[in-house]
Amino acid sequence: MAVIRDIIETVLQITGGAQYVGQMAAAARSAGLLAQATAALNATQDVLLGLLGTADPLLAGLIVTFTALAAVIGVVTASLVAFSREAEKLFTTGVILKNTASSLTLPQVQQFAQQTSESTGLSRPGIEGTAGLLARTGVNGEQLRSLLGTIADTARGTGHSFEEVGRAIEHGILGHMRGLAEFGIALQDTGSKAANLALIQRQLQIRFEGAAAAFRQTLPGALDAFQASLQRFLSGLGEQFAPAAVRVLNMIVTVIDFLTSHIEQLADAIAFILGGPLGLAFLQVAQAADAGSNPMAQVGHGGDPATEATAQQIADNTARMADAVEQQVLGGSGEVVRQSFGYLHARLALNI
Repeated sequence: MAVIRDIIETVLQITGGAQYVGQMAAAARSAGLLAQATAALNATQDVLLGLLGTADPLLAGLIVTFTALAAVIGVVTASLVAFSREAEKLFTTGVILKNTASSLTLPQVQQFAQQTSESTGLSRPGIEGTAGLLARTGVNGEQLRSLLGTIADTARGTGHSFEEVGRAIEHGILGHMRGLAEFGIALQDTGSKAANLALIQRQLQIRFEGAAAAFRQTLPGALDAFQASLQRFLSGLGEQFAPAAVRVLNMIVTVIDFLTSHIEQLADAIAFILGGPLGLAFLQVAQAADAGSNPMAQVGHGGDPATEATAQQIADNTARMADAVEQQVLGGSGEVVRQSFGYLHARLALNI
């Protein structure tokens, strides 16, 4: 057998058949791989159809289509929720900017919040809301841009939220420094908002500058950045759908309010649909039996509340007592005593 194999190999080499046989073998292997791939694809299709509960390609296509539609609706809903949360912050900030006659504009605040969120991984709506609080102190655009970075560093360095740090700084600028003690800072009010801002920011920078950038390179920082990025994407998408969603929701609200105003008829209709005439009759009997009961009647000790005449009498007595103490004890300068008796008057009225 070995001699015959050697003769065949020699003949194939001389005639060039060896190359042909190699090509045929390669083709056979390729065909085998193709057959395996086809079999795997068919098996995958069978599994998919089995999961869908049908072997009908048309029905399977409809199921896939509806599944995709549900996914799209889910994305749109999530985007509307994300934009709604951010729009609420922006609305409040916009009102603050208008009422304080701030030099800042809402597009500026949005731009600063976007930059801070991208560089630190913090949530953009929280930054926008905090910017509105800081606008009440009279900061300008460049001050706000720099201050937002300092707040981000402080928040990352202390574990406090962006909003908590921003609120403490706002109070400090206005002269209320007590909240800054949580960050290791003890300052006194200078009497100038600009000077307070400079002192506070400098002390925070000494302690926490660079903390946001460093935290951004950690795993929790990367996760926060991913969530913030997703929020920005969904909010931007939701902004595009918001005008149509507002109209649809307002229409739904109108329908719900109409149904609420006719709630008794609606309840009767539901009872009739569920139980027919018997269900409607049962509902009406139950409503009649419960009409006279009031669980709130058992709350409290009972008794009549203070009448207007009683309250007026207490007020008159309080005024006379306050006047007497002013004249006899404090020589007519007893405003504090008057306020104290006013508080007593209120407590007495509540307890009669």
